[in-house]
Amino acid sequence: MRDRPRLGRGLKDVSRYFLADSHPRGGPDPVPTSEDARPISVFVFHASSPEVQSLLTLALAMETARLGRGALIWDGMAQGAQGVKRLAGGLLARPGGRDKGGGCCIRLYGLGAIPIHDAACPVWSQAEASCLDLPGDGDTARGELLVFVNASPDMGFFTRGDLPDHTVIAARTDERSLLKAYACMRVMDRRAPGSRMYLVLEAHGGEPANQCDRTFEKLASFARENSKAAIAYLGCLIADDETARSIHEADPLALMMSQSPAGASLRGVCSRFLDLVLAGETP
Repeated sequence: MRDRPRLGRGLKDVSRYFLADSHPRGGPDPVPTSEDARPISVFVFHASSPEVQSLLTLALAMETARLGRGALIWDGMAQGAQGVKRLAGGLLARPGGRDKGGGCCIRLYGLGAIPIHDAACPVWSQAEASCLDLPGDGDTARGELLVFVNASPDMGFFTRGDLPDHTVIAARTDERSLLKAYACMRVMDRRAPGSRMYLVLEAHGGEPANQCDRTFEKLASFARENSKAAIAYLGCLIADDETARSIHEADPLALMMSQSPAGASLRGVCSRFLDLVLAGETP
């Protein structure tokens, strides 16, 4: 009897999220792949805020699961207070969530399970990824699985290890953050010329979204002049009190469902990224 209120609230919360109109449910039919196909890997990196980075990683995985696709999180910040597991605490506490023996799994009504794996090594490894348990009941082919890699804040993470299929880079609009984001772009471009990169700009303190748009145009122009990097703009991520509350209360679902500007901007960023990736488009 004590669990009944939580159950009802959980059903209501996830029903609202699952039926949201940011995407048609299911998306295009997956391309058939062999069981031993390599999963699609996505680096997620924020040049200034590990907490917002983990929030974005979680949101991307949750939106992928909402579309009926397999999603898994590989947490390169598992040992830190800003890791995905801590920020998913509110979700892991819901019925069906678990955190046993270092293994975590987010389970929400109507959505596929999202395993969270602590990184066993300090850099991304496709070999390690091939040994990870698939989400669900094993009916997800590896080639249809998106692995979201919550990158370590150390720039050395990008200079060593295997390369991802996609890299999502987030930054604030101050000079220091933009320079670090550009450094990440250059490293990825040198290691894998023409690699697929995506930029998210974070707005603070009522900063208008069109200011982020102008900043992206300047940065993209500079990148084109100095490298071969192709960068797609995923939009402006608005950081406000709702963002801070979601992080503090360890419940990213609350922000994903929120009608606030912050919630709408987060859903928009995730939607645009998955539109490009699932359609097979390049920046």
